[in-house]
Amino acid sequence: MNNVLKHKGFLGSINISIEDGIVFGKLLFINDLILYQAETVPALKDEFEAAVDDYIETCKQLNREPQKPCSGTFNVRIGSELHQKVAEYAVENDIKVNEVVKQSITQFLELPKKQEIVHNHIHIVRSSKWVSSQELSLSPSQAEGFGKDYDFTTNLQ
Repeated sequence: MNNVLKHKGFLGSINISIEDGIVFGKLLFINDLILYQAETVPALKDEFEAAVDDYIETCKQLNREPQKPCSGTFNVRIGSELHQKVAEYAVENDIKVNEVVKQSITQFLELPKKQEIVHNHIHIVRSSKWVSSQELSLSPSQAEGFGKDYDFTTNLQ
């Protein structure tokens, strides 16, 4: 999450206005409108933190709680077939539908962010006198530099 600022449980956006030559943002996931801006990214971080601190202090002075960025409740539209499958799974496992969703989201978020997949390619060229075989295995991270530091090995038979 390189494009989001975090401070005291609040999240803030980072936007750029090339026309105005500034970076700016707002607190995310609350109904109150809290904006901040600066001329540099490091200064924007400071302005964001000051805006969060000011928001918390202002709420205290108004004798009200600051809004929570995320309440823990949201509606999800998943279609009737998937809803039925989730309900069946919940009944079969003696848990609530809400728990199935929580477990599924938790499992999804814990998956590795980047999975390496190796692609193997073999090219065979036949002639009346020889057979040439070229084999190349690259993962996505290796493929980024392909053509610069990789040699092909050709086996003649």
